[in-house]
Amino acid sequence: MDLPSIPKSLQDMHRAQPTAAQRDLRAWTSEIHSWSKSKEWWPFENDERRAVKLDRESQYTEQELDPFYYLVMEKLALIDTETSEAKEEWRRGTPLLYEVEGKGDRGLMEPTPKPEGILVELADAVIRCLDLAQALAPDIDFGAIVAWKMAYNHKRPARHGGLRG
Repeated sequence: MDLPSIPKSLQDMHRAQPTAAQRDLRAWTSEIHSWSKSKEWWPFENDERRAVKLDRESQYTEQELDPFYYLVMEKLALIDTETSEAKEEWRRGTPLLYEVEGKGDRGLMEPTPKPEGILVELADAVIRCLDLAQALAPDIDFGAIVAWKMAYNHKRPARHGGLRG
């Protein structure tokens, strides 16, 4: 990715020596996206996407006909799904972590109890977020983006954004 399109404060963080947390997040982001591609969750990437012909009389824009656009929208919806599942675990009052026997995915090499609970659903949301971040910007250190956002968050007042609930 062309660094001049990135805000200067993030460019500085991107070039700086990463913290251990940033290195760990960078490693997880790369590992998760590689795993996701190996499981065929990404039939094509942004730079490999199939060309779509735009009908001049079509009511749809080129972006709306772009298969990568819909793939990203699907990935964002799956992040919502994981957080909704976390809310449901919390609403039901289930343990933070538990296993369910015999509920694993079809095609597992051997019977394995399925991890469940609000913490598992939050982990699924994080996994999906890191996978999408790597697909969208493989040359940008997502750990630097998190550090950049946290540096901003540290300057914000308590309960910022007008939320008082």
